[in-house]
Amino acid sequence: MRIIMFILLLPAIAALGHDIYLFVINDGIETRPSIFTGNPDDKGILSYFAALGFIWTQYHEESYKWVVQNLDQDIWAYINLLLVQKAVFVGLVFAGVAYAIIFLVRLFVGDREKTPRHMKGKKGSKDLAFESRGKKNTFKYKRK
Repeated sequence: MRIIMFILLLPAIAALGHDIYLFVINDGIETRPSIFTGNPDDKGILSYFAALGFIWTQYHEESYKWVVQNLDQDIWAYINLLLVQKAVFVGLVFAGVAYAIIFLVRLFVGDREKTPRHMKGKKGSKDLAFESRGKKNTFKYKRK
């Protein structure tokens, strides 16, 4: 389950890594962001995060143009609302919604038993399943 949660966070981590990369390449570590200098023209720390639309148009402009040409204006208005959002926050919202769904499913369905079916035996049986073995019927390893 932890692996699935990590995989759901990968888009947000990748977007944050991309933003850090752009900051280091463009501004450099030596220059201080304007938020720390007290500049009145400062747009805030959010100006350092890339929008989803910027990433799309920067790295694959042909697909962006194709989608713009082939979609209706009504549908494009909804997509454009998503494209102006910061990519880090879109990734975090995606992971948050998925976590909420997983939590609700676990809440209503409940956790299944931890022992897989192929490792269980019938109660009272003397077969080699892990659950049905007693102390007297333990498995002995005889390899030398």
